[in-house]
Amino acid sequence: MSQALLSIEGLVKRFGGLTATDHAQLSVAVGELHAVIGPNGAGKTTLIHQVAGSLAPDAGHIYLAGVDITRLSLDQRVHLGLARSYQITNVFPKLTVHDNLALAVAAREGAMRFWHPARSERHRLERAATVADRIGLAQQLGVRAGALSHAQQRQLEVGLALATEPQLLLLDEPMAGMGGDESQRMVELLQSLRSSCTILLVEHDMDAVFQLADTISTLVAGRIIATGTPDYIRSHPQVQRAYLGEDAVPAPT
Repeated sequence: MSQALLSIEGLVKRFGGLTATDHAQLSVAVGELHAVIGPNGAGKTTLIHQVAGSLAPDAGHIYLAGVDITRLSLDQRVHLGLARSYQITNVFPKLTVHDNLALAVAAREGAMRFWHPARSERHRLERAATVADRIGLAQQLGVRAGALSHAQQRQLEVGLALATEPQLLLLDEPMAGMGGDESQRMVELLQSLRSSCTILLVEHDMDAVFQLADTISTLVAGRIIATGTPDYIRSHPQVQRAYLGEDAVPAPT
């Protein structure tokens, strides 16, 4: 059995009388692409926020490579090798692709110098250019991020996370707002990242999930109701009833 890179044990998050995360248990193996699916309001993004450190749980523990990160800050988690993207595109629109990525590299190194332009840091620019090539934006290095298409901005956001050299990459609906061809390009990008980092993916695009995932966990009302291979989840009766309706999951096209 593969070693767990991420372990979530008994995680609870309440907002008043609403339990958004209900004693959630999750384990993500080293090198795995693990998808979390579930209906709207199931608590998927709340779970990701807690793993990333932007939201503190009320109970339970989160371990990254055996280290208890439950009470660590976002910055501390980044330096331990955790990075994330967001549902809503989160880039610096007035900066070029190159400078966006160079700032992400600088943040990873703990050397943000706002009085010292990122473009003067040659090694960071070289690293940024390498990341741009990897995410398919090598030809857009000098383009302002705000002038990119929506799909390209999503690629850039993945690149910002990738520039921090994560052990674990958290992706919150990277295909949101994309058409079929754009989603397929994102699938191909994520497939290309498998060799370099472990990925925890939250996504509504079921075709993408079934193409990408080694393991799928289904979250309903804040609780993981099933975890297994795509074939196992495809035929799981609780998943069909709670998330996908009575019919089986359609085969991805």
